[in-house]
Amino acid sequence: MSISALRQPFSPEVSRENLVSKNFPATVKPQSKWALLDTLFDEDLTNEEDPPLESDWHVASMVLLLEIMEEFFKDRTDVYISGNTAVRFDPSRKKNRNFRGPDFYVIKNVPKGFRDAWITWEENAFTPDLVVELASTSTVDVDFGVKKDIYERMLKTPEYVIYNPFLQELLGWRLTGSKHYKPIKPNENGWLWCDEIGLWLGVIEHDFPRAVSPVKTPRFFDKNGQLLLTRSEAEAQRALMAEKRAETEAQARSKAEAEVARLRAIIKASK
Repeated sequence: MSISALRQPFSPEVSRENLVSKNFPATVKPQSKWALLDTLFDEDLTNEEDPPLESDWHVASMVLLLEIMEEFFKDRTDVYISGNTAVRFDPSRKKNRNFRGPDFYVIKNVPKGFRDAWITWEENAFTPDLVVELASTSTVDVDFGVKKDIYERMLKTPEYVIYNPFLQELLGWRLTGSKHYKPIKPNENGWLWCDEIGLWLGVIEHDFPRAVSPVKTPRFFDKNGQLLLTRSEAEAQRALMAEKRAETEAQARSKAEAEVARLRAIIKASK
């Protein structure tokens, strides 16, 4: 299956409006199709800003995921991709509480474009369809605890994935019909299938420009296991293929010219 074949419009049944409860506080505009926060924690768990990305690897890995998805969805105008930006979801529309900053996330069926933050009450209650967190020593407990609960119980994020760089493994959960997370079973390579975007998420070595040697990091693959490329990688690949074609054509021309010269020499000698 080609990559282009995977870029089909998302079916409406997977939109956020159909995944979360219709019961929402009366402060919400009645004309909007609000469907968010059907379960709120009794205790305030979401007032503190997420810590910044902990290392150069974390920053580079987040940027890599963003660049891959930007290239993959370049012809789409209904997919929003971001990373390490605030997702605000307070039912009273307060921007200083109830927010999180996923390392990487995708939201479908919404207009693309830059935003300062994803403010759910300004976005028709849409919340992330896929979240990927890059765990670190300062966030690993929160990633597996509070954050997981927030994405499952409050934001109803269909798929949540954590990459554990200490064990170099991916762990993921998918929202079931009962609205509870169920672990995503990895394939034989340890990759996780992401239903929300129709791609595999796996771990391979990548040669980051600022690294002294290749390091392992999460990357996306198509249904057939083909590595998805960033724009610069795709351009470099096209340039390399063009160079090889030109080289092949030059060799063919040279061979043809040599054959013509040989035949001419034979004809001339026979006269």
